[in-house]
Amino acid sequence: MGPTNVRLLAYAQDREDGYRIKVEFFEGTNSLGFGTFVPSLCPAPYCPNFVLTWSNVTAGALHLDRRRL
Repeated sequence: MGPTNVRLLAYAQDREDGYRIKVEFFEGTNSLGFGTFVPSLCPAPYCPNFVLTWSNVTAGALHLDRRRL
């Protein structure tokens, strides 16, 4: 099986105003990039959602993490 794309999704919210945050995704200690806020993926009360597409992922065991900034 060849490389594939993986869609990463995270819910994060700022307690003060709800939306002034960034979400960064990681594989181990390597940053994969920042998620994009996607309002159409927001079924209440699980909003806001942040999405990142990780491209060319090879098969194997992976350790994924996300950080709210």
